[in-house]
Order: sequence, then C-alpha cells, then structure tokens
Amino acid sequence: MPLIYIPKPLANTAPSQVITAIYFCAYAPTGVSGPAESSPSSSAKLTNHWVIYFAISSTHSIRFDPSPTGQNSSLDLIITSKHYAFTENAAKVSHLTPAAGLTVGQVIDHIVNSKYDQYQFSFSGQGCRYWVYSIATLLRSAGYLTSDAEVDAAARTLQVVWTTRGEPVADVQQTGMTQGIFY
Repeated sequence: MPLIYIPKPLANTAPSQVITAIYFCAYAPTGVSGPAESSPSSSAKLTNHWVIYFAISSTHSIRFDPSPTGQNSSLDLIITSKHYAFTENAAKVSHLTPAAGLTVGQVIDHIVNSKYDQYQFSFSGQGCRYWVYSIATLLRSAGYLTSDAEVDAAARTLQVVWTTRGEPVADVQQTGMTQGIFY
C-alpha cells in the first residue's frame, strides 16, 4: 500500500510529531452501494466512512484516511495535515488516549511492520470501519493506547452506523462491519 502524503513534504515532518490525542471519526452516512440519494429511502442500508485523527496539539492533527483507491480496491492510506484536532463534521467521534511520547512515526512504522498497510477492501469498496478497528487493536496490543475502556468503547462505536446528529441510524438501515482482507 502506498502511503500518500498530502502535501508530499509531510512525509518528512509528520513522523516526529508527538501525538496528544487520537480521534476515530465517522463521516455522514452513505448508501452501501455508493453515495446516498438526497433523500434515501427509510430502508436503504447505510454505512459511515471512518478516519483517524492523530492530534499533535489542540489546533493541529495528522489525519489517516483509509481509501480503497489502490489496485483491486487495495488500501491507499492518505495522510494529511489538518488545522484542527478533529473534524467538526464528524457524525460520531471516539477519543483515545495515546501513551506518553508516542509519535506519528511510531504509529506508521508499527502499521507497516505489522503489515496492516497491506489491506484489500471488499468488492464494494467497504472496509474502512474494520481497518480502523484493527488499528485500534494493533495500537492497544503495542501499548500505544493507555485505556482499555476507551478502546472497548471505540470498538462498540465502530459497530454502529451513525446519523449526522450522532445517533444510530434505524435498525433496518444498519450494516455490519465489513471486513476487508489483510494480505
């Protein structure tokens, strides 16, 4: 999987940044077969796109956006710098506390060394929730997260599709966490 840094010089500056907080964020729900219509049917199956924000201050973060844009829907991890800790447009946010002194570079290295960068989304392009969940599990096992309760709460949050109001979508519209394949 390519790590895609936007802008490219971020590849040189992001790794040394110390993480002060981690946020898993869900964006507005979309139809599982593509973008939702302006007024989707009340029974249309929905999902959220999930990203991870590694806050390096209260006003700056490094976002990891898992995207199925690689060959055969393989993972492209789009890494960008943002001028906020996490997006205000999130439908749902889970906060995780990093170990003291944890850097963005340590996270990237652990993802790559553990081969969590080698991931193929489902044929429909779904699987970001499962990838984010897998990263939480990976970071927990490495001792990079300080609270098991926060990780457990994030895992429960990832099991649900959320409205833009931060509420679960109707049961008939819920979809399970689609697993991609690590290779």
